[in-house]
Amino acid sequence: MTTTTLLPFLARLLAIIPSTSATKHPLLLRLLRAGAASTAAIALVLIVETWHQRRSHWSLPVNPVVGRSIWGHLITMMTTQGERHDWAFWISRFHLDQGKGFTSFVHVPFTPVFVLSSDPRTVEWVLKSNFDNYVKGPFFYSAQMPLLGHGIFNSDGDEWKKQRKTASYIFNVANFRDHMVQVFADHTHDLCAVLDEAAASGRSTEGVVDLYDLLHRFTLDAFMEIGFGTSLHSLRQREPLPFAVAFDTAQSITSRRMVMSPAQRAVVEFLNGDARKLARCAAVADQFATKVITERRGEIAGDDQTVYADLLSRFLVMKKPDGSGYSDRELRDVVMNFIIAGRDTTAQALSWTVYMLHSHPEVVAKLRAELAEQFPGIGPDQSLWGDSSESDSSSSSAADAYAALSRNLVYARAVFSEALRLYPSVPTEIKFAVNDDTLPDGSAVRAGDAVIWSPYAMARITEIWGADAAEFKPERWIDQATGKFVQPSPFKFPVFNAGPRVCLGQQMAYLEGVACLATLVHRYELTVVNADQVKYRNALTLQMMNGLKVRPTRRRAGAGAMRPHEE
Repeated sequence: MTTTTLLPFLARLLAIIPSTSATKHPLLLRLLRAGAASTAAIALVLIVETWHQRRSHWSLPVNPVVGRSIWGHLITMMTTQGERHDWAFWISRFHLDQGKGFTSFVHVPFTPVFVLSSDPRTVEWVLKSNFDNYVKGPFFYSAQMPLLGHGIFNSDGDEWKKQRKTASYIFNVANFRDHMVQVFADHTHDLCAVLDEAAASGRSTEGVVDLYDLLHRFTLDAFMEIGFGTSLHSLRQREPLPFAVAFDTAQSITSRRMVMSPAQRAVVEFLNGDARKLARCAAVADQFATKVITERRGEIAGDDQTVYADLLSRFLVMKKPDGSGYSDRELRDVVMNFIIAGRDTTAQALSWTVYMLHSHPEVVAKLRAELAEQFPGIGPDQSLWGDSSESDSSSSSAADAYAALSRNLVYARAVFSEALRLYPSVPTEIKFAVNDDTLPDGSAVRAGDAVIWSPYAMARITEIWGADAAEFKPERWIDQATGKFVQPSPFKFPVFNAGPRVCLGQQMAYLEGVACLATLVHRYELTVVNADQVKYRNALTLQMMNGLKVRPTRRRAGAGAMRPHEE
């Protein structure tokens, strides 16, 4: 509906009201008139605000996104909530097909102008070449504050640098080799115990498990030990984890907040109940974090002899410039931010990998061939990595396991990377311009504009990844002449961010992801039973809305590949 049609329509409505049967009911007549007048007023405000947004860019070479109305793209953004990432790809594809390039502009009333780009040159420009001009900014802070506070993913400047430097100490080769690999092995053993129990149930309903939930428990347990020095052992529990449920819900609400101004959030979240729900979820998360912090502080109190290598302990003993320590609230923000990094991203990458494997048995066969070559003599009933409770001499030592995970399992790494390409754990990134700027393709950006790029959309664009961009093809990651893994530009494959803010845990994610993937493929046939129901949930990370239900079966020597899904 355009301005020329909406306003006459409202005028006619106001004129018609007195002639209706409502004239017999004066109160109803006043209510109808008030409603029509309010609608007209709101429409006029939206029109003026959208006009003001466009006016700031009238002199600039911009490509407005299709679907724009008198109130910008508000309706489009509201109606594509559940398929936001596919909408981003469709917009990029449409503009490229129209010869308008990689960049387009989205206008939503009372929010910054969104500059949507799928150009790797833009990603490099924002994340590296002109890094200082692009920040998280107040809009981002306010949207994510209830969940992430002032943590590393919701901060800029000195606060971000300080947290990043402190966290960097745990991500080193010695810690990967001597500690993390063994932690992953131990918790993989717990995961296998759950899957073995399900496999023993045969084809009964008890034999189907939600692998998506189990993988989140696996990565949570592992990162709790690596990052916070505590063992949660959630895989040994059967009941839902209140913290995990609250954390995931808070993520979904936070994602919706990213396309609303503070005023819009206040109104919408009051009406739909999200404000109360987010507050309850944040309270559960706070309680969880406080318990972790209190227990860890008690464990290290008065112990000046032991050097604690976990992340939380480093923050607990660290002093600020004024000599004070971190408050519990600040430590809570540290815990929340690193849980989303250490739990959600790898668990979701593994879930989407298994989802893709169910329809690509030829990939599973190649994975098993590589495992047989790298681990000769180790059958499906034996552990590839060993664990602290095992004395199985055929299992790998930590050093051998690290070598396999970091260098030798080329195809497994390619499979994990290809799933990450198509289903990036962080599907959308956003930064705000401090000053006016011009992107590499000539698109103009005003101070305060939000530059957005979607790794999810970029993965499907043929101009970036070739004619087979939409296909699941692990071979694209391997040099066919040398057989070595090929790492593309981080600006073409920005799933781990790039530039000064490149993900500190990238190597840890690969170690953990490949270790778990190799174990699952080596030990089980996984029958996915809800493949037709799997779709993403709109959240900060690429959650699965309906989980990933699988029926595990223990493999025997010479068994085939993963089975296709059953109805």
